[in-house]
Formats: sequence, structure tokens, C-alpha cells
Amino acid sequence: MTDGIVSRRIGIAVALLGVAAVGVTAMLLSPWLGPGSLALLFILPVMIAAARGGLVAGLVAAGGGAVAFNFFVIEPRFTLRIADPDNVATTLVLLLVAGAVSQLAGRLRAAREAAEALAADQRRLAMLERAMTDAGDQGAALALLIDAVTTAFAVDAAALGEPDIAVAAPLDRAAGEWALANGEPAGRGSGVIDSADRLYWPVVAGGERVALIALSRVDGTPPVPAGRRSLIRGMIAAAAQTIGRLRLAEQQAAIREERRRSELGAALLSSVGHDLRTPLTVILGEGRALAGGGTIVAEAQRLARRIDNLLGMARVEGGAVAVAIEPVDLTDAVASVLDDAAGMLAGRDVTVTIAPDAPLVQADPGLLHHVLLNLIDNAAKFSGGPIAIVVEGAVLTVSDAGPGIPAGHEDDVFTRFRRFAGSDRDGGSGLGLAIVRAFSQAFGARVTAANRPGGGAIFTVGFRIA
Repeated sequence: MTDGIVSRRIGIAVALLGVAAVGVTAMLLSPWLGPGSLALLFILPVMIAAARGGLVAGLVAAGGGAVAFNFFVIEPRFTLRIADPDNVATTLVLLLVAGAVSQLAGRLRAAREAAEALAADQRRLAMLERAMTDAGDQGAALALLIDAVTTAFAVDAAALGEPDIAVAAPLDRAAGEWALANGEPAGRGSGVIDSADRLYWPVVAGGERVALIALSRVDGTPPVPAGRRSLIRGMIAAAAQTIGRLRLAEQQAAIREERRRSELGAALLSSVGHDLRTPLTVILGEGRALAGGGTIVAEAQRLARRIDNLLGMARVEGGAVAVAIEPVDLTDAVASVLDDAAGMLAGRDVTVTIAPDAPLVQADPGLLHHVLLNLIDNAAKFSGGPIAIVVEGAVLTVSDAGPGIPAGHEDDVFTRFRRFAGSDRDGGSGLGLAIVRAFSQAFGARVTAANRPGGGAIFTVGFRIA
């Protein structure tokens, strides 16, 4: 039996006892007071009953008062007959007034109860919001939410994930999936798939459905009354806000950590590169002075290119790449690069095809030199066959006859430190092609990679015409 039914029954009992007491009192006072004055006494139990038990108790007191007034006060007494027509009017007026007073008192009581319930719900919500400030992770926030919902609504509640929904009964599975898909409640008492055993309410943080709250009662009644929807919405919103805050804090921490690592990596690359330049210069000088020192020079030059890539990446990540764009003749740029790459291309079949009408392009000559040198180095390193350099219009391509690039990873080859076994990025430092893209973007060119139909890889650099 609910508290409301108990309160209403007590109110009715109070109404009947009050009417009986007032009736006896009115009978005792009748020698000194007239019926009109005595009728006012019967308003008192109506007000008390309506305030204690609500509108129903008040109406019982009003009807009982009219009967008691007729029985104890109006002649002939102790009967329900009315001899004087004037007393009929008095009885009717008493009944009408008592009914009106009962309705007014009942409404005031209902308004008071609603205000008290709203205040209690606001206190519950405020307590949950304060508790949420101490939640350290998503699990803790959901645990606080479940505890608050269980206490406030006297229901069974649980936080579910998609695996839990997948094994639920068909109607409950449908309600849970609908709630996750639409971000709105579904199930028992929601108006959507009402036949489900439980009510499913999604927790949405940052536009993502992070959990699903399932509520149910043993007696099968709707877990959340319509008048208290605002409370559970507020509770779930508090949990969602906390989870969103925690996730944002985690993302910010990850960003700070990534920035710290990038700064450390850039500093390390720059330091290592500069520290190696001096001994490398000595090695190159000594190698050229030695008879038969060609191998030493070649390896030293290869190491120098690696160092240039390290320093170049450090400049890119530090935003320190100086760009001086000017009209560049690709014929001269290719010739200069081939001259510097003569050692690595010794004994290799390299063909160069440049269209006679190739236009001047916009580029930084120094950065372009590094771009072409790394593309040629990549082709020489990962292909034992011929290398072809073609300039047609404002497009330059470098192609090889190597194993090519794994399908679907054509863009990934430009990622720093990324290698692919059996491809054009197996081995090496993993920086050359990253430098190619970074420097190309710096002077406004676009570089792409693809596999040639006949085998091997082809790298394409598209320039802006000067």
C-alpha cells in the first residue's frame, strides 16, 4: 500500500470523526445559536480533512457535514427530514460552500506536496552534482548516477553497454538499440516500445552515446513517473557533463604529452644532427684524400643526407622552415640533383625526359633540391632496376621498378618513421619521404605516390606555374 493511499484513508477517517464531533457540538449549542451560525461550524472539519487527506477527504467531510447538520441541528432532529423550507436552502448552501472549501484546500495541499517534491528532487540533483566533482573516471561517474537513480526512484538500475543489449530479450533489445541510435529514452513508460520490461535512457557526452541506463520495477509499473522526468534528465545530464569533462581533460593531457614528446624529439634531432656534422666533414675530407676511399665517401655522403633529413624534420616540426619562392627551371633543378646524386646512382640506369615546353614553376630552390634528392634516393634504395625522371608541363615524376607500395597505403608512405615490409619503405630512417611532403607543401607543391601498372612505384610532384 503506497503512502498516498494511506494518507488518503487517514484523511477520510479524520473527516468522518471531525464531522461527528462538530455535529454533537452543534447539537449542544443549538439552544443558543441559530442554524445559520451552526452551519459555519461544519466548514472546520472540511478544511482539516482536505488539508490532511486531499480533495477526496474534503468532499467526504463536505457531504458528511451536510448530513450531520440535517441530523443534529435541523428540526425535526435525529431524522433526515427537513420541515422548514428555509432550512433546505441552508443545507444546500452549506453543502456548496463546504464543497468549494474542500476543493480549494485540496488544491493547496496538492500544490504544497508538488512544491515539496520538487524541492526534494532539486536537493537530490544538487547532491549528485556535488558528488560528481569527485568522480575520477567514467566508471565512477556512472556508479554515482546509478546510486542516485536507484535511491530517488526506488527502482532497479544498471549501466549497460552494447554487448549487454545484444543478449537481452527481443523487445528490450529493440528498445535499447533505439535509445542508443536516437539518443532518447525508450522502453517501459517512455511512449516508445512500451512493452519492453525496462526503461532505457542513454547517457550522451560530447555527442557520443557513452552508456545506457536501464531501469525497472518488480511490479512492472513505469520506473519513472511522467511528473519526474525532469529529475532523471537532470541526473543523466550531470553524469554526461562529468564524463565529457573527464574525457576533455584526458584529451588535453594527451595533447600536452604529445607536444612535449614532439618538442623533445625535435630538440634531440637538431642536437644529434649538429653534433654529427663536424666529424662527418672530417670523414669526407679524409676519404677523398685516401686512395680507394670512394666507399668511405659514398657512405659518408649517405650519412650526410640522413643528417640533412633529421635537421629538415626538426625545422619542419619547429615551424622554422624558411621559404623563398621564386621561378625555377625544372631542367636545371634536375641536373643539379643528378650531379649531387652521382655517387648513389653510379652504375644505375637513369633516364631523364623533360618536355621542351616545360614551364617555369614556383618553388624554393633549396627545398626543391632536397625534395628531388630524397625522391631519387628512395628510388635508388628500393629498386635495383631503372629509374625514370619525367617532366611534363608543371608535373615531375620519379618512378622505379621496385616492389611498389602496399595497396591502400599510398598516402601512408609519407608518414614520419613509417616503413612497410616488401615495399618502397622497408628499411631506412623513415624520414626521406616525410621530408619530401613537408618541403613540397612549404612551397605550394603537391606530392603523391602510386603503383605503376607494370610494377614499381611512381612519385608525382605537381607545381604551380610561375
